[in-house]
Amino acid sequence: MAKLLYQGHGSARLTTDEGKIVYIDPYAGGGYDLSADLILATGFTTWA
Repeated sequence: MAKLLYQGHGSARLTTDEGKIVYIDPYAGGGYDLSADLILATGFTTWA
C-alpha cells in the first residue's frame, strides 16, 4: 500500500508500492532526505 507523509507547509511525500518517491509542493527546510523520482509543484501564480 502506498504511504503519504505530511511534510508541513502543505507539502507531502508519497511513497508508492514500487518504492518511488514523489514530493508534492516541497518547502524549504529539512525532511527531504530521500531522492525524488518526481516533484509536483502546484499553485504558482505570477503577478504583473
